[in-house]
Amino acid sequence: MKFTVIFTSLMGLTFASHAQQPPQASPAASQFDQSQKVLSPNRTPSKTLAMSSKGDMHKRHGDRSMQADNAAIQWIDSSGKTMGRAIGDYAILTTFDNQFATLTRLGADTSCDANRVCTFASNGAKWSEFVSVYYTTADCTGTPYSLSGAVGTPYLGVPVTDSGGTYLYFFKAVDTRRVTLQSRYGNDGCFAIGSRAPLSTDATPVSDVVPAAMYGTPPFFLK
Repeated sequence: MKFTVIFTSLMGLTFASHAQQPPQASPAASQFDQSQKVLSPNRTPSKTLAMSSKGDMHKRHGDRSMQADNAAIQWIDSSGKTMGRAIGDYAILTTFDNQFATLTRLGADTSCDANRVCTFASNGAKWSEFVSVYYTTADCTGTPYSLSGAVGTPYLGVPVTDSGGTYLYFFKAVDTRRVTLQSRYGNDGCFAIGSRAPLSTDATPVSDVVPAAMYGTPPFFLK
């Protein structure tokens, strides 16, 4: 009973402040608000990226032992599978490509109707549907970029809802570079970045894309 009360309070506070804004996001991200929706018939879907010749993705998760501390708080999925250690209460420390990786952008397990009336499906979490990746082109084609840092791990993984599923886009911290971004893509489609956005910013190109189901099936819980 004590655990349930603490957990419920913790999740409530967490998702109120983190559901749509990662704590490590670049200040530049908040300036991409002036945007106009555009058609993107040539955009490469996440499903295609995940199946592209980037190596055998299914062999790249869990190669490195994390030497988990029995006392550490873990994220587990709906089947009871351990996904990785909890980083605070908003992200998961796991592995990718035999290195440590941070999976971020967890949101409350809610369902919302057309009027934005939302109900909680459980007391757990799921991948956020409000994550965007950015492009140097005007129509969300080419290489996706992230504005978020890797939170002290070599890789950052963020969920992108696309092609009828959720995919984890991985970005390698050492690849961060200065680029000019012209569009963004998220669950709500492709948008051209408005004229008031900065001409250039620090961003990281995607290194790999994998199905989010490789790491767990929502809802997720702290244990």
